[in-house]
Amino acid sequence: MPIRCLTRLLFGLATGLGLLLTTCPISAADSLEQVDLFEAGTDGYKLFRIPGVVVTKAGSVLAYCEARRSDSGDWGPIDVLMRRSTDGGKSWSPARTLVHIDGELPINPVAAAQNLDRPGENTVNNPVAIVDHQTGAVHFLYCLEYMRCFYIRSDDDGETWTEPVEITTTFDRFRPEYDWKVLATGPGHAVQLTRGEHAGRLVVPVWLSLGTGGHAHRPSVTATIYSDDHGVTWQRGDIAVPDTPEFVFPNETSIVQLADGRVTLNTRTESKQHRRVVTISPDGATNWSAPRFDEALLEPICMAGIVRVREPDGDRPGIIAFSNPHNLSKRDGKEVPGKGRDRRNVTVKLSYDEGKSWPVQRSLEEGFSGYSDLAALSDGTILCFYERGSTDGKSIYRTGRLTVARFDEAWVKAAHEADVCVYGATSGGVVAAVQAARMGRSVILVEPGRHLGGMTSGGLSAVDIGDPRSIGGIAREYFTRLVAAYGKQLAWNRPFQSQGGPATGGAYSIEPHVAERLFDQMAAEAGVVVLRDTRLQSVDKEGTRIIGIRTDDGRLLRARMFIDTTYEGDLMAAAGVSYTLTREANAQYGESYNGVHYTEKYRPRLDHKMPGANGRVPGGQGVWDRDFPLDPYVVPGDPSSGLLPLVSSGDPGTQGEAAPGVMAYCFRLCLSTAEDRKPIAPPPDYSPKQYELVARFIDACLANGDDMDLRWFSKHDPLPNDKWDFNTATFGGNLPGVSWEWPEASYKRREEIAREIENYHRGLLHFLATDPRVPEPVRRDRKRFGLPADEFPETGGWPHQLYIREGRRMVSSLVLTEQHTFGREVAPHSIGLGSYGTDVHEIRRIVKDGVVTREGKVAGGRGGFGPYQIGYGAIIPKASECENLLVTFALSASHTAFASIRMEPVFMVTSQSAATAASLAIEEEGPVQQVNCERLQARLLTDGQVLQFP
Repeated sequence: MPIRCLTRLLFGLATGLGLLLTTCPISAADSLEQVDLFEAGTDGYKLFRIPGVVVTKAGSVLAYCEARRSDSGDWGPIDVLMRRSTDGGKSWSPARTLVHIDGELPINPVAAAQNLDRPGENTVNNPVAIVDHQTGAVHFLYCLEYMRCFYIRSDDDGETWTEPVEITTTFDRFRPEYDWKVLATGPGHAVQLTRGEHAGRLVVPVWLSLGTGGHAHRPSVTATIYSDDHGVTWQRGDIAVPDTPEFVFPNETSIVQLADGRVTLNTRTESKQHRRVVTISPDGATNWSAPRFDEALLEPICMAGIVRVREPDGDRPGIIAFSNPHNLSKRDGKEVPGKGRDRRNVTVKLSYDEGKSWPVQRSLEEGFSGYSDLAALSDGTILCFYERGSTDGKSIYRTGRLTVARFDEAWVKAAHEADVCVYGATSGGVVAAVQAARMGRSVILVEPGRHLGGMTSGGLSAVDIGDPRSIGGIAREYFTRLVAAYGKQLAWNRPFQSQGGPATGGAYSIEPHVAERLFDQMAAEAGVVVLRDTRLQSVDKEGTRIIGIRTDDGRLLRARMFIDTTYEGDLMAAAGVSYTLTREANAQYGESYNGVHYTEKYRPRLDHKMPGANGRVPGGQGVWDRDFPLDPYVVPGDPSSGLLPLVSSGDPGTQGEAAPGVMAYCFRLCLSTAEDRKPIAPPPDYSPKQYELVARFIDACLANGDDMDLRWFSKHDPLPNDKWDFNTATFGGNLPGVSWEWPEASYKRREEIAREIENYHRGLLHFLATDPRVPEPVRRDRKRFGLPADEFPETGGWPHQLYIREGRRMVSSLVLTEQHTFGREVAPHSIGLGSYGTDVHEIRRIVKDGVVTREGKVAGGRGGFGPYQIGYGAIIPKASECENLLVTFALSASHTAFASIRMEPVFMVTSQSAATAASLAIEEEGPVQQVNCERLQARLLTDGQVLQFP
């Protein structure tokens, strides 16, 4: 039977869905409006999915979708419905049926073979509209049973439509190259080229599948079809993105023409990189460029929308908008590379350089939200037609409604305003935000990454607390609540001893995902607005006052007070506050452990003592900290042969003189011995030669009589549920020297440094598990451990947070030094206490006196002195530099004083105090330097902070 006899074009007949007009501005200050067009469960349809939207030449808006009579998925009884607006999407006509199929047609054989489809269920799928700006027509394509394609056209602005014409033969021309069994257009909308040699061409992205895989949609490739005669005839283009091990199952694709006339496809794949794939053609049909991943566009495996909002005009750049769910997590925590992630947080991003970068973004729908399409009005208004909500609150595929959102560029770029802006959602950042919110302030917590908690939730599971009696306030609350999840209590009022202190009472029992969950919970409880994936770009100042910070996504964040809670001191530096990266000379502050430093305890030597059962030796040094006089040269004894990997060149320097460099960074691994642990893969460029120095260390240990196990390469402490916290060692996770560049590096360079440290550590662990030079007990011990299945799912079990032990340090009117940490001076205006020892990890691994030596390492006490005061002046800049900024990790301290202060619980203490001071400064309408310290201390005591000891 001819298909037209089975198709009812009932566009003039309302289905009775009603207007469903619900305009929902987010706030009076926002220019966002939302209109629900289709709602699940109405008029005989279980679901409405797969939205598409276009603006006609006359300015009408056409919004269309699949109307599904069952919830069986992509195969089943499906119609196509459309609604029309003549006022820019503010109000809409009732929904009308555009395509409905009667009768019993042949079903797709591959779907039948997989029991996906039944006779009579006539699947109409993947509708695509194209606006013809030359003729004013609206062209429309749809598919039937994923194996036939049809074309209709409206010449009266979407009021009536022609009879369908089958164009499946166009797709048949792909068969010699790709013998497809499943075809689909778009979905969404397609384009007409408006510039270049082929202006007027209609170009439709399509995808083809062999249908043998999942849901009869896999494997697949993407391509285009096109018409150069306004839809009368159609031709096939080239395959644009083939199915390869790198670009897996490319399918649903969006399309936009660039300002130079070229055409770009933005493609969904199921690749493990979870990024959108981009390819470019000079004419929309042929000579597609090699596909590439766009790192700025996350791919949860979902359709996306793209549209040109504005053409370039002189010095004013054009604008391209993009939309999709900006999310790579799953509620169940089971993120698997190449598998779907939760469809939520549909976000709109703007590009001002023709899709090369996407500096501006704003979330449109934080909850369940999936497929989306975009259109733009002539006045710059952007329309996003998208899926949102869930009929059962669980399934991301059971869409609750289809909604049109109206907004403009200004809304996407809109400034956020708050009383307090906290930059860096580290442990201290969350505490600062929570404290400010509890004091009644509006708070924005800005995080460059995705996760809250910094190192406390990023792998530092054996938290160094020092004297538990010195920790109070929200820090104490946090750890108390944390261990309560395991049914434990902490003895805060006892000193840390072998028994009874928080360390053995449960504070070491921190699984990273449990720690992060509590940070998320506390921020939510306090009503803190959290902006993730938002990186500082610049600071706006008037005189000594920060007016706002600009982020790399184009937002301006205004606040009355700002708190820098980054490990690097990024906001402080951008605000023009003085800082240092130098290890001060001992003479500068009258110190003993600063500058170039060689400690007798870590002098390379022979005859190390044998350890006890806990791995420690008399004097407190553990087997993980042995230093032998190792030969540093490729050919032992021959300097001309060059240095071994892991050894740096450089002048050993003079004890106590000023020197550059920060402590070595590492990843604090959480490893598992559970049966479901994941293997620790070596880096792609692994070579055992990289670890020749480790082999020489092993030889020295064996010559010393050591009965080695894995503790020689990591001090590891037990955690709940068969997990372990892995600390570093002489040859552990630390990679001295590589971290020096980090504090001042760009975000991109920091990512490269982090990968270098990760690859080194992965290689070391692989070496210890496999190299025949490693003693069999070490190899056996190492093989017991793997990455936990339920930690750090986005990074495959590897921590997402690098341990930034030291970055910039502010130089303010008060500089904390060894005089304070050793108890020789008392810092005025206490806002918290520090109590840990002087803990400096090695700065360099160099050659001194002909052997490998760790320079800069200090691991000792503070002359027997107890907890010491941290003065308020150490967290505020000089008044001449900035009046509304507080800095809580990169505070004003010398290198060795900072080595004691830097512990996470103390960071949380200083951050709570900073937030309290910020709130009081707002109340007093003055700079942070003029906060009434008596009032500040009184409030801190009320909130449980500990300011003096004993």
